[in-house]
Amino acid sequence: MTLPTNHAPREVITAADINAIAQGVNDSSLKAFEDASRSIYALAPSPESGLTAIAANGSTDDAPRIQALLTYLKTTYGGGKLLLPYGTTSNCNSTITIPAGVQVVGSETTVWDFWYAGTDVTAVVINDHNFTPIIGLKIHGIQWDANVPTHNTTTSTGLHIKGYSLKFENVHVQGFNWGIDFTNDDTYLIDFQQSSVETCMVGVNLDLSNNWTGGARPLNNSGERITFTDCLFANCDTFYWATGDGASLYFTHTSMDFPRLWGRQANAHVFFANCHLESTYPKDGLRYMFDVTVNSRLNMVNCGFVLGAPCIYYVINPANGPWNTGWGMAHFTSCNVYFTKTPAAATAGAVGCGFSENVIPVPKGATTITLASPFVSRWSTVKVDVVAIGGSPAVNITGRITTISPADGTVVVTLSAAAPTSTHIELDF
Repeated sequence: MTLPTNHAPREVITAADINAIAQGVNDSSLKAFEDASRSIYALAPSPESGLTAIAANGSTDDAPRIQALLTYLKTTYGGGKLLLPYGTTSNCNSTITIPAGVQVVGSETTVWDFWYAGTDVTAVVINDHNFTPIIGLKIHGIQWDANVPTHNTTTSTGLHIKGYSLKFENVHVQGFNWGIDFTNDDTYLIDFQQSSVETCMVGVNLDLSNNWTGGARPLNNSGERITFTDCLFANCDTFYWATGDGASLYFTHTSMDFPRLWGRQANAHVFFANCHLESTYPKDGLRYMFDVTVNSRLNMVNCGFVLGAPCIYYVINPANGPWNTGWGMAHFTSCNVYFTKTPAAATAGAVGCGFSENVIPVPKGATTITLASPFVSRWSTVKVDVVAIGGSPAVNITGRITTISPADGTVVVTLSAAAPTSTHIELDF
């Protein structure tokens, strides 16, 4: 699955225009352009600037040259734009820090490749606010593939962010231990659009309580409204970690394909809207998609799940929940799951329930019905109603839930009287 191709960077003068300028005007005119626009084309900085153009040949270490260009924009103009060439790869063997007020403008085919930077590199560092630091860039690391059994044990990071009110467009991170890392104080209101995170151990690290990251202390004033819109997450071990009372992570119109585990969260709120979540490679024998603990909230609206692995039975780990680790809740609205019933539910002859609001016909004369649903967990509230459907009015009986079993994903509904013809119940999670 691929992202839609993004439009060209929204520039008054594009990188191609500047390349033409570099070829068609004298050096002083190019320097005048740089001064007026506060923009430098990485392949053709003016000689007067004293900067060296990047090689962008896939073999030369361009990191020192890129860093010099970025620093020059900051020290000379207080900020500006570094325009990168379309369809080129720059090898980067060390960390690149994008100064505050400097914007990197490339395309979905512009690559910074950190393959040879070492297993513990932090590839790109940003500390800024009220700005859009990157429009169009691929950041590649030492590739880790969720399809292989050996996990990446590096501490590499693709994009390390500190700051607030930041926006990223068409940014693609691939092949790091942590794809995008937000574990800093005073980091909030971050927005990614038409971006992707692939083949990372953890796609998004929002572990503000340092439950799993190994930091020395919880982080302060961080985690508010981290959003991903029209994005893709693919082939990661785990798509996100989210912890901390202030953490709120939003996924909208986003696809999440082929992880070993979709997410881990504790004391955090995570929201999905109009998302697609597909398949999984089972992680260490896991049978669920999300591991949710300690006062968390998981909210999903208009989401579709495709559980391709035959051993995945549950949306949420049924072994823990607010009854023994906190007082959180999961809620699902207009969601559906293509799933395999648990073995226990199958042997019990349970009726499959793959929708968050599922209308189920009840056989005439039945007084109880057992339903198997991947939405059943200790985190879920469950409500049952006798409903009208397809011209059949609601019959004059009531239903109540008499048993909920997270262990095998079943709910037993008992009716107040034997079901007459055309009886239907609806189960809401």
